[in-house]
Amino acid sequence: MVSNSERCTRFLICPVCEAQLAQVGATLKCPQAHSFDIAREGYVNLLLSSGKRPKIVGDTKEMLRARRDFLARGFYGPLSDALNERIHNHLAGDVSSACIADVGCGEGYYIGRLKRHLDSRPGFDHLCYFGLDVSKEAARLAAKRYQDICFIVASVNRKLLFSGGSVRVLTNVFAPRNVVEFDRVLAQDGVLLIVIPNPRHLASLRSRLDLLSIEPDKRDKVIEQFAGPFRLAGEHTVEREMGLEGDALLALVQMTPNYWHISSEALDGVKDMGPVQTEASFTILEFRR
Repeated sequence: MVSNSERCTRFLICPVCEAQLAQVGATLKCPQAHSFDIAREGYVNLLLSSGKRPKIVGDTKEMLRARRDFLARGFYGPLSDALNERIHNHLAGDVSSACIADVGCGEGYYIGRLKRHLDSRPGFDHLCYFGLDVSKEAARLAAKRYQDICFIVASVNRKLLFSGGSVRVLTNVFAPRNVVEFDRVLAQDGVLLIVIPNPRHLASLRSRLDLLSIEPDKRDKVIEQFAGPFRLAGEHTVEREMGLEGDALLALVQMTPNYWHISSEALDGVKDMGPVQTEASFTILEFRR
């Protein structure tokens, strides 16, 4: 874990008994003596074992490496920048030991860029950053690159392993959601930022490659899903044109759930398709109490 993890682990609870965790050497422990070793790469696995769980959980190594390759090229940088500015504006003036959590963090791109962004601003040096993902490989990749962020293997479909009301900023980028747990862990003055793709996102590419479609009413469904404990406080669209070909085009297809549905023959042909012009289109939904 990172050098300030002793300070930040106080936000975490034990997945067995829900008591507060503390770091003791290379282990996280609770008062009931439940312990969880910190992996060599720096992440910790708090996902309790279950015989019913499938062999592969979350994104595969191939999908994660494709995502890292694609995101490193800057195509989704404007989305990351828009998130960072909203979080900075929310925290400005009161950042004492605030907890920021990215649920469904993947290989760490968004939380990693957020920390770098806030570190460049004065007065943001006492924040605690967490990335949660159900994929052990995602946590491993993220922890190896972003060594000053706490990465945890955990499932959004179970209890989020933060104490109640402790998270000041919660982000959820193209990831599964849990209304009950988001409500439990988010502070009263916290902000929840959910990013979803718009129906026109990659539209020309989807039609050309017969990729998975996006629900036309996804935005309305998400707003309705969170309408009980939260109110929609803001909405922001991020769009950009992208020219894709070769490795970048292949990485984009491989990093999404299309990876599970597209044939190996189709994947072989993607890299040789030639330049494709398409549009990235996202909506950031900002929820508050």
